[in-house]
Amino acid sequence: MPSVGDRIRERRLALGLSMRGLACDGASASYIARLENDERRPTRDVLSLLAPRLGVSVCWLETGERD
Repeated sequence: MPSVGDRIRERRLALGLSMRGLACDGASASYIARLENDERRPTRDVLSLLAPRLGVSVCWLETGERD
């Protein structure tokens, strides 16, 4: 079963973004790398920052299911 990190990586790559391209205040490129490697579990606040940048919902990032 894909993890939150797997879904972040999948969308980032589908959009052609680098980790630096996805990074923002509150989620550095190195933090995104740790998320994608399942070394960290993101808070809902971080997912709320990343979801619009990835064009998906927070729910999808958390569960892999549509809202």
